[in-house]
Amino acid sequence: GGLLRAKSVPSGYEICHRGHPADCMYFIVSGDVEVDLPPNSFHLTTGEYFGELGILSRTARVANVISITECQLLVLEARDLNRLLEDNPVLARELKDIASKRLAEGENAAPSETDS
Repeated sequence: GGLLRAKSVPSGYEICHRGHPADCMYFIVSGDVEVDLPPNSFHLTTGEYFGELGILSRTARVANVISITECQLLVLEARDLNRLLEDNPVLARELKDIASKRLAEGENAAPSETDS
């Protein structure tokens, strides 16, 4: 009875769809995903996570997330995340900081010609 459940997806699988309800977040155990957060997209890989934005802001999904490779994921349901954050204000603040940075990057970043 842990909070996290394992999910594995093939490459090219749409894990999150913009506009759908944000009912859980994902941790990447292995693999790579592409996060399409207009006007930009970025890659996340092993050890990173996604799907928290919609839960934290209590909105629908803001990004499409597609697996680039086969991925092993851990899924945390929104209600469990919210319970966790209520019990851990420091964690809640950190997650919100990262979430707002991601959103700001998505909105402010000019499309660059060169890969940095």
